[in-house]
Amino acid sequence: MAAIQGKKKKRRYLIGLPMAILAVLVLLIFVRAAWKMYQRDALSRDNLKMAEEQLAALKAREADLQTKIKALETPRGIEEEIRANFSVVKEGEKVISLVEEEATTTATTTEKKPWWRLF
Repeated sequence: MAAIQGKKKKRRYLIGLPMAILAVLVLLIFVRAAWKMYQRDALSRDNLKMAEEQLAALKAREADLQTKIKALETPRGIEEEIRANFSVVKEGEKVISLVEEEATTTATTTEKKPWWRLF
């Protein structure tokens, strides 16, 4: 009877060890898959954040362009745009050029001479 119980313990040990190794391997496979899913999720969240920022920038640019288009629908807006991009004037207008005068400074330089040159 003792021999039978010894064989059962040995058989249990032999069956238990491979099953434990198999369980650890399956667990490692699941952990690796979960890690890859986590990395993909983090990457997709970053991409979503960048896309939202780009969308906000594009919407701001669209609003700015819409404002410029509305300004170009008036004669005054067209004239301002032409004057801003090209240096033109209307007939009869005169150009005044303001030039700032350069400040002339007369600074006296006092060089210190060595003491032996004083004599």
